[in-house]
Amino acid sequence: MNDDPLIRVKQRLPSLAERRTTFGLKIVALCAFVVYLSQALVAFLGAIQAVGMLVVGAIFLAYLIGPLVARLSRHVPRSLALAIVYVIGFLVVVLAGVLLLPALATDVAAFAQSLPSLVMRLHDELLSPSLPFVDRIPLDDRVYLADLPSQFGTLVKTYGLDTLERSFAVVRSAFSLIGALVIVPVLAAYMLLDAGTIRAHVRDLFPPRFHPRIEALIEDLN
Repeated sequence: MNDDPLIRVKQRLPSLAERRTTFGLKIVALCAFVVYLSQALVAFLGAIQAVGMLVVGAIFLAYLIGPLVARLSRHVPRSLALAIVYVIGFLVVVLAGVLLLPALATDVAAFAQSLPSLVMRLHDELLSPSLPFVDRIPLDDRVYLADLPSQFGTLVKTYGLDTLERSFAVVRSAFSLIGALVIVPVLAAYMLLDAGTIRAHVRDLFPPRFHPRIEALIEDLN
């Protein structure tokens, strides 16, 4: 019996087939881990999608009103300048609503009142056309088009419950929009009031030797 240690080491070494099999298993395990990690990342991004949109909206609003706040802050404190800009923006939105909504409501009401007569005129025109290009439409197609309003009423009665459920979804979306209209200005105000602190925190995430480059990058982004 040979007790040479070199021979025993050589005897314990795996064969080429075993090494290839082990390498293949490692590749499969790595691919499975990458797929699992990708799925987890996609699920995480989907979960924070709403939050991400709010943050993006706040950043956009902060950059939109930032120059005006900076100009006003030369004469008054920055918090007061921001409050003035918000008040002006609120007044502009309210004024636009006061000027536009009544006219829009009047137009919608007028259209609703004239809609039955318009439908009747369209029905008569399709059945007894006076225009040449309408007369060229086949009779069956004109009859089908003329009956569409009554078919629409039947569809509304049939699928009214589904329409009601969709209306609730629209109401929920409206409340979400109202929440966003409150959250976005608050986040934008925080970004404008603490811009220097946020900038310093972002810079301090990196080693000191990279601080000049980070500052230059932030300036380029601005």
